[in-house]
Amino acid sequence: MLNEMMAGRFQQYIGMSGRAQSLLHFGPKITPLIEAKLEFEVENGVDTYHLRLFHAAGDTLIFAEDTLSFLQTGWTSPRIDQLGAGHQETKISAAAEEGKQTAKTLKYSMRIF
Repeated sequence: MLNEMMAGRFQQYIGMSGRAQSLLHFGPKITPLIEAKLEFEVENGVDTYHLRLFHAAGDTLIFAEDTLSFLQTGWTSPRIDQLGAGHQETKISAAAEEGKQTAKTLKYSMRIF
């Protein structure tokens, strides 16, 4: 799923998997969302990707949260990049193209993952 998300094919993945119902444990009435937090140790700290996906009309999933953060070694609070909500594909690629280093690093790390 992550690989498809990073390639900009998340909605295609949902469709090929049997729609959102098949990805939500016991369906959307029991499990209305998917939440994940991925942390990657990098040379000078920790990059984190946090996402929340909600079930939406058309039996699909949309981003309720799409957030990147970087906690540099020795710092007490991370730098946070909110990528928004309500979209169907992650905005990591767009953030990487805008030059956000955390997005570039996470995009690379999750393609390997």
